[in-house]
Amino acid sequence: ASSGEDIYLALEEITDLYFKEHKYNEFVEYLNNLNSQKESLLPAVNYYTALTRYYQLKYLEETQGWDEYFSQGNNYRSQVTESLQKTIDATAPTDAARIYARLLLWKFHRDQQAAASDAALDSLVSATFAYAAGATNLAPIEDVAGQLSLYGEKAKAKEVYKIYVDKILKSDVKDEELKKIAAGFYDDGNLELSQNFYDIYIGRITPVEPKENLILLLKDIAVKFYYRKGAPGDI
Repeated sequence: ASSGEDIYLALEEITDLYFKEHKYNEFVEYLNNLNSQKESLLPAVNYYTALTRYYQLKYLEETQGWDEYFSQGNNYRSQVTESLQKTIDATAPTDAARIYARLLLWKFHRDQQAAASDAALDSLVSATFAYAAGATNLAPIEDVAGQLSLYGEKAKAKEVYKIYVDKILKSDVKDEELKKIAAGFYDDGNLELSQNFYDIYIGRITPVEPKENLILLLKDIAVKFYYRKGAPGDI
Protein backbone atom coordinates (compact mmCIF):
# COMPACT_ATOMS: atom_id res chain seq x y z
CA ALA A 1 0.00 0.00 0.00
CA SER A 2 1.44 3.36 -1.07
CA SER A 3 -0.87 5.64 0.92
CA GLY A 4 -2.97 5.70 4.08
CA GLU A 5 -6.15 5.20 2.07
CA ASP A 6 -4.62 2.19 0.29
CA ILE A 7 -3.75 0.63 3.65
CA TYR A 8 -7.36 0.79 4.82
CA LEU A 9 -8.68 -0.53 1.50
CA ALA A 10 -6.25 -3.46 1.61
CA LEU A 11 -7.09 -4.29 5.22
CA GLU A 12 -10.81 -4.05 4.46
CA GLU A 13 -10.43 -6.78 1.83
CA ILE A 14 -8.34 -8.95 4.15
CA THR A 15 -10.88 -8.41 6.95
CA ASP A 16 -13.64 -9.84 4.77
CA LEU A 17 -11.61 -12.99 4.14
CA TYR A 18 -10.98 -13.65 7.83
CA PHE A 19 -14.48 -12.68 8.98
CA LYS A 20 -16.17 -15.01 6.49
CA GLU A 21 -14.45 -17.92 8.25
CA HIS A 22 -14.89 -16.36 11.71
CA LYS A 23 -11.12 -16.48 12.18
CA TYR A 24 -11.03 -13.56 14.56
CA ASN A 25 -8.07 -14.63 16.70
CA GLU A 26 -6.07 -15.46 13.58
CA PHE A 27 -6.75 -12.01 12.15
CA VAL A 28 -5.64 -10.28 15.36
CA GLU A 29 -2.44 -12.32 15.20
CA TYR A 30 -1.96 -11.20 11.59
CA LEU A 31 -2.52 -7.58 12.63
CA ASN A 32 -0.01 -7.91 15.47
CA ASN A 33 2.57 -9.07 12.94
CA LEU A 34 1.85 -6.00 10.79
CA ASN A 35 2.15 -3.85 13.87
CA SER A 36 5.78 -4.86 14.32
CA GLN A 37 6.71 -4.12 10.71
CA LYS A 38 5.90 -0.44 10.24
CA GLU A 39 4.90 2.26 12.70
CA SER A 40 2.76 4.10 10.13
CA LEU A 41 0.41 1.12 10.11
CA LEU A 42 -0.46 1.54 13.79
CA PRO A 43 -3.70 3.58 13.46
CA ALA A 44 -5.10 1.12 10.91
CA VAL A 45 -3.92 -1.93 12.86
CA ASN A 46 -5.51 -0.63 16.04
CA TYR A 47 -8.79 0.15 14.29
CA TYR A 48 -9.07 -3.30 12.72
CA THR A 49 -8.05 -4.98 15.98
CA ALA A 50 -10.97 -3.21 17.66
CA LEU A 51 -13.31 -4.03 14.78
CA THR A 52 -12.33 -7.70 14.99
CA ARG A 53 -12.94 -7.97 18.72
CA TYR A 54 -16.24 -6.09 18.31
CA TYR A 55 -17.56 -8.62 15.81
CA GLN A 56 -16.00 -11.54 17.67
CA LEU A 57 -18.00 -10.65 20.78
CA LYS A 58 -21.17 -10.46 18.70
CA TYR A 59 -20.39 -13.81 17.09
CA LEU A 60 -19.79 -15.48 20.45
CA GLU A 61 -23.13 -14.17 21.69
CA GLU A 62 -24.97 -15.35 18.57
CA THR A 63 -23.41 -18.83 18.64
CA GLN A 64 -23.54 -19.07 22.44
CA GLY A 65 -19.80 -19.62 22.67
CA TRP A 66 -19.98 -18.89 26.35
CA ASP A 67 -16.69 -20.52 27.39
CA GLU A 68 -14.63 -18.08 25.34
CA TYR A 69 -17.08 -15.25 25.92
CA PHE A 70 -16.77 -15.37 29.70
CA SER A 71 -13.07 -16.26 29.83
CA GLN A 72 -11.92 -13.68 27.26
CA GLY A 73 -14.81 -11.21 27.03
CA ASN A 74 -13.34 -8.59 29.33
CA ASN A 75 -10.03 -8.79 27.49
CA TYR A 76 -11.76 -8.36 24.13
CA ARG A 77 -13.82 -5.42 25.38
CA SER A 78 -10.68 -3.72 26.68
CA GLN A 79 -9.03 -4.25 23.30
CA VAL A 80 -11.97 -2.58 21.58
CA THR A 81 -11.87 0.61 23.67
CA GLU A 82 -8.09 0.85 24.04
CA SER A 83 -7.35 0.16 20.36
CA LEU A 84 -9.93 2.68 19.18
CA GLN A 85 -8.59 5.35 21.51
CA LYS A 86 -5.11 4.76 20.11
CA THR A 87 -6.45 5.27 16.58
CA ILE A 88 -8.23 8.46 17.63
CA ASP A 89 -5.11 9.80 19.36
CA ALA A 90 -2.90 9.02 16.35
CA THR A 91 -5.11 10.61 13.69
CA ALA A 92 -6.02 14.17 12.74
CA PRO A 93 -9.52 15.67 12.69
CA THR A 94 -9.33 15.56 8.89
CA ASP A 95 -8.70 11.78 8.83
CA ALA A 96 -11.61 9.50 7.94
CA ALA A 97 -10.05 6.88 10.22
CA ARG A 98 -10.77 9.05 13.25
CA ILE A 99 -14.46 9.30 12.31
CA TYR A 100 -14.80 5.55 11.84
CA ALA A 101 -13.00 4.92 15.13
CA ARG A 102 -15.37 7.25 16.97
CA LEU A 103 -18.34 5.67 15.23
CA LEU A 104 -17.31 2.16 16.28
CA LEU A 105 -16.54 3.33 19.83
CA TRP A 106 -20.03 4.80 20.16
CA LYS A 107 -21.69 1.69 18.70
CA PHE A 108 -19.73 -0.49 21.11
CA HIS A 109 -20.75 1.54 24.16
CA ARG A 110 -24.34 1.69 22.87
CA ASP A 111 -24.47 -2.09 22.35
CA GLN A 112 -23.06 -2.61 25.84
CA GLN A 113 -25.58 -0.11 27.28
CA ALA A 114 -22.62 1.58 28.93
CA ALA A 115 -22.77 4.92 30.70
CA ALA A 116 -20.10 6.20 28.31
CA SER A 117 -22.53 5.95 25.39
CA ASP A 118 -23.85 9.52 25.64
CA ALA A 119 -20.40 11.08 25.80
CA ALA A 120 -19.24 8.90 22.91
CA LEU A 121 -22.24 10.05 20.85
CA ASP A 122 -21.50 13.72 21.48
CA SER A 123 -17.84 13.19 20.57
CA LEU A 124 -18.82 11.37 17.39
CA VAL A 125 -21.12 14.15 16.19
CA SER A 126 -18.60 16.88 17.10
CA ALA A 127 -15.82 15.01 15.30
CA THR A 128 -18.02 14.56 12.23
CA PHE A 129 -18.73 18.31 12.11
CA ALA A 130 -15.00 19.04 12.41
CA TYR A 131 -14.18 16.52 9.69
CA ALA A 132 -16.86 17.91 7.37
CA ALA A 133 -15.37 21.41 7.47
CA GLY A 134 -12.63 20.46 5.01
CA ALA A 135 -13.70 17.04 3.77
CA THR A 136 -13.68 15.98 0.13
CA ASN A 137 -14.45 12.33 0.93
CA LEU A 138 -18.08 12.46 2.07
CA ALA A 139 -18.53 8.72 2.65
CA PRO A 140 -17.69 8.90 6.39
CA ILE A 141 -20.31 11.62 6.90
CA GLU A 142 -22.95 9.56 5.12
CA ASP A 143 -21.95 6.43 7.06
CA VAL A 144 -22.20 8.20 10.41
CA ALA A 145 -25.63 9.57 9.56
CA GLY A 146 -26.81 6.16 8.38
CA GLN A 147 -25.66 4.42 11.56
CA LEU A 148 -27.18 7.10 13.77
CA SER A 149 -30.48 6.63 11.97
CA LEU A 150 -30.22 2.83 12.23
CA TYR A 151 -29.66 3.08 15.98
CA GLY A 152 -32.68 5.32 16.42
CA GLU A 153 -30.80 8.59 16.90
CA LYS A 154 -33.05 10.38 14.40
CA ALA A 155 -32.34 13.94 15.57
CA LYS A 156 -28.57 13.46 15.47
CA ALA A 157 -28.83 11.69 12.13
CA LYS A 158 -30.76 14.63 10.71
CA GLU A 159 -28.03 17.04 11.85
CA VAL A 160 -25.33 14.99 10.15
CA TYR A 161 -27.39 14.42 7.00
CA LYS A 162 -27.79 18.20 6.74
CA ILE A 163 -24.00 18.57 6.67
CA TYR A 164 -23.81 15.87 4.02
CA VAL A 165 -26.44 17.58 1.84
CA ASP A 166 -24.77 20.98 2.23
CA LYS A 167 -21.37 19.55 1.24
CA ILE A 168 -22.81 17.98 -1.91
CA LEU A 169 -24.58 21.18 -2.92
CA LYS A 170 -21.41 23.21 -2.40
CA SER A 171 -19.58 20.86 -4.77
CA ASP A 172 -21.52 22.35 -7.74
CA VAL A 173 -23.24 19.05 -8.43
CA LYS A 174 -25.13 18.99 -11.74
CA ASP A 175 -28.91 18.49 -11.92
CA GLU A 176 -28.69 14.99 -13.40
CA GLU A 177 -26.17 13.91 -10.78
CA LEU A 178 -28.47 15.27 -8.08
CA LYS A 179 -31.28 13.18 -9.52
CA LYS A 180 -29.04 10.08 -9.49
CA ILE A 181 -28.12 10.70 -5.85
CA ALA A 182 -31.81 11.01 -4.93
CA ALA A 183 -32.62 7.79 -6.80
CA GLY A 184 -29.72 6.01 -5.11
CA PHE A 185 -30.95 6.88 -1.63
CA TYR A 186 -34.45 5.79 -2.66
CA ASP A 187 -33.10 2.40 -3.79
CA ASP A 188 -31.26 2.08 -0.46
CA GLY A 189 -34.52 2.70 1.41
CA ASN A 190 -33.41 6.05 2.81
CA LEU A 191 -36.63 7.84 1.88
CA GLU A 192 -36.09 10.97 3.97
CA LEU A 193 -32.77 11.78 2.34
CA SER A 194 -34.08 10.76 -1.07
CA GLN A 195 -36.98 13.20 -0.70
CA ASN A 196 -34.56 15.89 0.44
CA PHE A 197 -32.48 15.57 -2.73
CA TYR A 198 -35.54 15.25 -4.97
CA ASP A 199 -36.92 18.48 -3.46
CA ILE A 200 -33.69 20.29 -4.29
CA TYR A 201 -33.67 18.77 -7.79
CA ILE A 202 -37.29 19.83 -8.41
CA GLY A 203 -36.54 23.33 -7.15
CA ARG A 204 -33.71 23.59 -9.66
CA ILE A 205 -35.49 22.28 -12.75
CA THR A 206 -38.92 23.87 -12.24
CA PRO A 207 -37.96 27.36 -13.53
CA VAL A 208 -36.07 26.08 -16.58
CA GLU A 209 -37.69 22.82 -17.70
CA PRO A 210 -40.40 22.95 -20.41
CA LYS A 211 -43.83 22.38 -18.87
CA GLU A 212 -44.45 19.09 -20.71
CA ASN A 213 -41.14 17.61 -19.57
CA LEU A 214 -41.59 18.91 -16.04
CA ILE A 215 -44.97 17.20 -15.67
CA LEU A 216 -43.49 13.87 -16.78
CA LEU A 217 -40.50 14.22 -14.43
CA LEU A 218 -42.69 15.14 -11.44
CA LYS A 219 -45.05 12.26 -12.20
CA ASP A 220 -42.11 9.83 -12.34
CA ILE A 221 -40.88 11.03 -8.94
CA ALA A 222 -44.35 11.01 -7.37
CA VAL A 223 -44.95 7.41 -8.47
CA LYS A 224 -41.82 6.34 -6.57
CA PHE A 225 -43.25 7.55 -3.29
CA TYR A 226 -46.82 6.40 -3.83
CA TYR A 227 -47.50 3.59 -1.38
CA ARG A 228 -47.85 0.13 -2.79
CA LYS A 229 -47.16 -3.24 -1.24
CA GLY A 230 -43.53 -4.26 -1.47
CA ALA A 231 -42.31 -0.78 -2.48
CA PRO A 232 -40.38 1.62 -0.26
CA GLY A 233 -42.70 4.57 -0.94
CA ASP A 234 -44.08 6.23 2.15
CA ILE A 235 -47.08 8.17 0.81
